Amino acid sequence: MINNETHLLYSVLCYEEGHCRRTQHILKVYALAKLFGEQEKISVEDQQILQAAAILHDVAIKYCKEHYNGDASQNNQK
Repeated sequence: MINNETHLLYSVLCYEEGHCRRTQHILKVYALAKLFGEQEKISVEDQQILQAAAILHDVAIKYCKEHYNGDASQNNQK
């Protein structure tokens, strides 16, 4: 059975359509968030929130690059 976190990660990676740099960055940030959350022994709910935030933290970059003439600045990502 696929859990929500697995589905979220898979969906974001599909959305990126194999963009190597962004895919590697998502996976690296996700792994670090998971590691740090587990080492700090945060609650299960906080761990789920942390990992979801790590997966989604740069999701707007692709949209911005496509719709703002390649400009994925923080202002456009908001």
